[in-house]
Amino acid sequence: MAHMSRRTILVVDQDHETIPSVRQALGQAYELIPAVSGADAFEVLESKSVALVLLAENPPEAQGLEVLAALKAQWPILPLVFMVENLNSEMLLAALRAGCNDVLQKPLDEAEVSACLRRILSAVLPQRPRTLQNVSTRLKQLFSASKNSTEAGTDAESITNRDSAEEEENAAPRLAAHYYGEFRVLVNERVVASWPSRKGKLLFAYLAMNHKRRISREVLMETFWPSAEPASARNSLNVALHHIRRALQEVLPDYDFILFKDECYFINPDLEVWLDVEEFKQHWKRAQCLERDHGREAALPEFELAANLYHGDFMEDEVYEGWAGSQREHFKEIYLVALDRISKVHSLNGKPALAVNLCESILTRDNCREDIHRRLMLCYYRLGKRDKALRQFKKCEEILQAELEVKPTRATFELYEKIKSGGGGKKKKIFSKN
Repeated sequence: MAHMSRRTILVVDQDHETIPSVRQALGQAYELIPAVSGADAFEVLESKSVALVLLAENPPEAQGLEVLAALKAQWPILPLVFMVENLNSEMLLAALRAGCNDVLQKPLDEAEVSACLRRILSAVLPQRPRTLQNVSTRLKQLFSASKNSTEAGTDAESITNRDSAEEEENAAPRLAAHYYGEFRVLVNERVVASWPSRKGKLLFAYLAMNHKRRISREVLMETFWPSAEPASARNSLNVALHHIRRALQEVLPDYDFILFKDECYFINPDLEVWLDVEEFKQHWKRAQCLERDHGREAALPEFELAANLYHGDFMEDEVYEGWAGSQREHFKEIYLVALDRISKVHSLNGKPALAVNLCESILTRDNCREDIHRRLMLCYYRLGKRDKALRQFKKCEEILQAELEVKPTRATFELYEKIKSGGGGKKKKIFSKN
């Protein structure tokens, strides 16, 4: 597939009302390409440049989530928005786990569509801006040579199109690296599949993670072969780099991805590099600024964008790789804070079912978070599941005793007693605190 075009959106839906709704929301700034089925979507994506896919849950030949997962597997960095008739917490989480960037409920609300799509498109992997200098020069030459030709306009258009195509072909390669979950690399949206060795893959992950700086040969030797003699470590490094270059050049031949200068290795600075960890940090920082200046609700979209990028712990398939361990804990901590913020907003704003799922996600990674156990108790109570809220307290009590040998705090006991007695007249006050 060609690289992403910021101005083209693929709409996969049997409902003929969807295209007009999206057009009304976005105006004429975007080209909308219709498709009825998942097969049609694959055919379009194989031949056209697309910035984003809007996918309905009911394509004719398969379940929408299956098509979503298949599209994401083929084009991992292509943004996808899932459209559903009945939005509930189970569907939302299933769609996010399948890889979509957001979920919209049908019938579509124009303001919601506009905000959602513009937010996602603004975060699309930036494209190298085209320079029009060559086009302008060629046009001047054409008009000076063809002043009296009635075909000048048509010729000029053909030259413009040809130059644009040439510039697309000559654009710098795009490298995308995904660290959350299993480490994956794509070059011009093609997956690098044939890594020669685990060590080579890890070495490239390290270089890509540090693509904005140069790494000395000694640092690489010490990081990846700390127990080897210098000569042996140097030889191992050279062999690993050779294999890395071969693996990358299978996707894009004759391109130097890794450069060497002044005893340092570094990623070719001409590459357009996108890392999920860098985008994650950008959304996290924006969320913090918005929360500080305008409150938690204003920061919610950025917290959600950060959380949606987190498809697993940092390089979770490399548990024993030393340099990745500190990064893993760092990003995991940020992710849990983001989920905490999102779940709290939803628990207070009439979406306790969503908050329940988010709280459960937090507890799968840190089951001793007593504040999250309390939030779950409240959400269950608000959903009319009083017995489940009380069982959550018992579960919290057992976990704290087993893991930390402590009892729940006074706040948790008080909440348990209030839920047990039905909350009384203090129900709203209870909920406003958690």
